[in-house]
Amino acid sequence: MSEPGRAAFVGGIARFAPEESPNFLIDNAKFCLSLAYEKHVEFLRKRAAISPETVLARMSRVDLRNFDPFVLRRGPGGVPAISWGSPSGKFLLATRGGRAMVGDFNPLVAVRRALPVNEQRAHVKRVFNYLEPRVVSRAKGHEACLRYVNDWTHQACQDYCAITKNVLEFEVAPSDVLVSINMIELTWDQRTHQGLAGLASRLFWEPWKQAFGRSKAVFQVDRLEYEADGALKGIGGNGEIVKLYRKTEDLLRFEAQLTKHNAKKILGRRLDPKNEQEFAEGLKEIAEQVYGQLLKAQELAVSPSNSSLPELFTALLPTEPARYVTEQLVLTGMVKTRGQADYKVLRRMRDRGLVRIAPGKGYWCATPKHAETLCVLRRVSEAEAQWRAQ
Repeated sequence: MSEPGRAAFVGGIARFAPEESPNFLIDNAKFCLSLAYEKHVEFLRKRAAISPETVLARMSRVDLRNFDPFVLRRGPGGVPAISWGSPSGKFLLATRGGRAMVGDFNPLVAVRRALPVNEQRAHVKRVFNYLEPRVVSRAKGHEACLRYVNDWTHQACQDYCAITKNVLEFEVAPSDVLVSINMIELTWDQRTHQGLAGLASRLFWEPWKQAFGRSKAVFQVDRLEYEADGALKGIGGNGEIVKLYRKTEDLLRFEAQLTKHNAKKILGRRLDPKNEQEFAEGLKEIAEQVYGQLLKAQELAVSPSNSSLPELFTALLPTEPARYVTEQLVLTGMVKTRGQADYKVLRRMRDRGLVRIAPGKGYWCATPKHAETLCVLRRVSEAEAQWRAQ
């Protein structure tokens, strides 16, 4: 497809709006809780040696509202660790060194589960980590995700203090706990014309390579991937990942997984989840740069042209009858012959299995084999007209 053709195609299917940059959702987050430097030094000086088995036995002293049992397992690097799960996420407590606690949770899933039953039913059941924009506005979903992260951070700090007191026998206050981000995933969803989300992501491939493969300002993307289902991915050397893919049949999702290193590089300072306002402002600043990269890719793919989608197709045809027949099939699904010239075009198309005679004198329509193709083109053409009217 030509460059103008792809631009009209993508623009007719979906368009990410610049004003939606601040309304990101948080799909997943991995935080690490540890002792601040002074308390960490004090802990190393005073602590007695405690075996992993003893740590596991003492965990029952702490009421963490967990649903899963405490399990002794091997953590990163083979270090013994205690793992457990709760309604707010999964946790891992190191049993050596500074006894850091890692939490992995999904704010987006939690926000959706907190919706009234009737609103939850309006979502696709098999997809849990998204909010239907027609049910929950992007702005409200964004606020709910941030609120959940703040509540989670506050509760996790209290739990960590309870663990250090009852398990490690070292008393600390929440102000002595340092919270840092290991990974946080920001997402934006855009509604598409029905059933065309997968097609939209495929049409972003060339602009995606230009926007994310050549620019090092925001992401240090080392490898670009085009997956079999049409998903586009960029993988960075420091663990960052950007992805554009079909979330549901009519939802296109852009997501950015940011590591602690990458977030600090973009922002120029450390993100502190314990400082509610500073954390929200920092994420907003990061989101502007991340989303800006997607808008650059979109700008390369979507630009208003002087011709409409049917005109782009029919302009390639050599004769007026051929253009008339093609345009009518795309726009209405049927065509009525005006004379012998139209009939000759339709007869050639019939010989190739593209059209057949329809009920009504002089009317022709697509064969069942090709009717769906015309239906898709028609929906895209209608969406394009709506897009131009905005």
